[in-house]
Amino acid sequence: MLSTKGYAALAAGAVLRPFSFDRHEVGASDVLIAISHCGIDELLKN
Repeated sequence: MLSTKGYAALAAGAVLRPFSFDRHEVGASDVLIAISHCGIDELLKN
């Protein structure tokens, strides 16, 4: 398992909060996507 940290809103209209979750290793039927930019940092500055 891969321990992952991110931000999540756990309900509609809720604020983003730090969130941790586990992901499985990338398998033969999965797609691996490299994300270099997401734009969320502008939302977190306010």
